[in-house]
Amino acid sequence: MPASNRISTFLDCFYHSLGTFLGLVIALIALAISTDLGLRRFNIGSIGGVQEVVEYTLFACVFLGAPWVLRTGGHIRIEILAGILPLRARKKFARFLSGIGLTVTLALVYYGSRNLIDSYVLNSAQRQYFVIYEWSLLAIFVIGMTLCAFEFLRMLLTGQEHRPGPVNTPDQGMN
Repeated sequence: MPASNRISTFLDCFYHSLGTFLGLVIALIALAISTDLGLRRFNIGSIGGVQEVVEYTLFACVFLGAPWVLRTGGHIRIEILAGILPLRARKKFARFLSGIGLTVTLALVYYGSRNLIDSYVLNSAQRQYFVIYEWSLLAIFVIGMTLCAFEFLRMLLTGQEHRPGPVNTPDQGMN
């Protein structure tokens, strides 16, 4: 098996595992919010810091889930122009867009990494209910954007817009 296929298989398994984990995390968020609301409703009290935990967890879910969404083609795409192009031009257009996506994500990785280093050196933190060091949030951002850059690079090199997966596309219909 060529190295590119092994990497692709590894990433498929990684994204599937990550997606499963993030789905579980979102279910736990729903449980935590419901529990907190129930406690408040019956004047029992509340779970301290639950709102903050939810905010940071959703941040992590968005940036760590973005590469999987990109890989499966679940992201929002405007296909008006692509739909009227002939197949050959459509593939070139898809590669062009992947090149733009790669450029943007690499710029985000670069500036995110610079800010990550600065916040680590300065020991800056968000202080609300919990103390959250900003470098940890920036690390999640940089990891997510790096994985998105890998996906855009894969699409640029292969010309493939996304991996076939469980996401419904307009031509597949809803099941």
